[in-house]
Amino acid sequence: MVGTKRSDEQTDQVSKRRDAASDDARSAELRDSPMMAHLMDALEKGTDIGHYGRLVFAMVARHFLDEDELVRLLGNQPDHNADEARALLRQVEAKDYTEARAHPRMAGTAGFPDLPNTGRPDKLQYL
Repeated sequence: MVGTKRSDEQTDQVSKRRDAASDDARSAELRDSPMMAHLMDALEKGTDIGHYGRLVFAMVARHFLDEDELVRLLGNQPDHNADEARALLRQVEAKDYTEARAHPRMAGTAGFPDLPNTGRPDKLQYL
């Protein structure tokens, strides 16, 4: 299928970002971010994280994971499939969306909690 694999140029760009991250003390591991680990756990369980959750995950995770892994995770959402996951990734890549330009209220808007609130374990924290 055309467009399902990263081009050599895309792979080089991801490698350069990872190298730059390691040079300035940023992590090269997606799960080092509590928010991304939270989203990944939900995706792996098949929990619906909502449109904005998927969008934020795609914007950030594309710098850390290969396309097949992203499609596997995003395609595991209720009422979504691999084709829709690939379409979302194409949109993010075409617009060059990044987490820095994401709307600050995107996560948590569909009733999916952002992170467990460590100060109050009986409550969940929303942005």
